[in-house]
Amino acid sequence: MDTLIEVVLFVIGTIVGGVLVTGIVLPLFHSLPRSIYWIAKGKLKPRACLTYIWVFFAWTGALVVAVLIVDWLFPQARVHL
Repeated sequence: MDTLIEVVLFVIGTIVGGVLVTGIVLPLFHSLPRSIYWIAKGKLKPRACLTYIWVFFAWTGALVVAVLIVDWLFPQARVHL
């Protein structure tokens, strides 16, 4: 039974890792510097940076809420994590 739990946690971790990369890391480290470059060139307005900053905070907040819900619903999950 422990092996099944570990496999399920591995799959969930892979999905969460994908969400982290696509929702948090890429907008912050790829899109934000790119938009700053295009703002310097005059092709974008300065408020374009706010979009990527907002996306970062929205995904981070959603992830924190999801972790708190899992912690509240399954207190024994801390043992396996």
